[in-house]
Amino acid sequence: MKKAVLSVALFLLSFTVFTFTSCEKHVVPREVELILINPNTGEPVENGDTVILPDERTVIDAKALDKETGKILTSEDLKFETIGRSLRVYLCPIVDGKLGATMTNYLWPTREEVNKIMSIYGSDEYEMMLSFDCRPDGAGENFVRYYEMKTIYIRFYIAVPNDKEGTESNN
Repeated sequence: MKKAVLSVALFLLSFTVFTFTSCEKHVVPREVELILINPNTGEPVENGDTVILPDERTVIDAKALDKETGKILTSEDLKFETIGRSLRVYLCPIVDGKLGATMTNYLWPTREEVNKIMSIYGSDEYEMMLSFDCRPDGAGENFVRYYEMKTIYIRFYIAVPNDKEGTESNN
């Protein structure tokens, strides 16, 4: 009798462990939507938009949203990584119709940088790459991805106001 009870208990324990570990591997990653925020308006930047150059040292604001719920993802939503390490931004000027060198990773360019590109190349067009991947470095083969990887590219123009104070007072 003890052997039968022990066998049933071991079977139930094995079945439970197997069920929970195998379910974990069959998670369907949720889709994400990536948006770049206009530093002046707080609205999403779309292809072809013009962004007025913000104050120097302004951080580029990008968001990853759970596409199903519309909720902005935070580090608490990602089981094994932070949002800061999962969402990357790269800004490049468009020079002669091609991507130039990456200017910055997380700050809007300075007035001097934008003016230099304009004077040398005559270009005020830029491309922002937003890339999301919540897989931590060194994750093993058993890593479960809860959100899909995604990369988008947004082409837009940067305008440098002639008189910064006058521009701000007109808004």
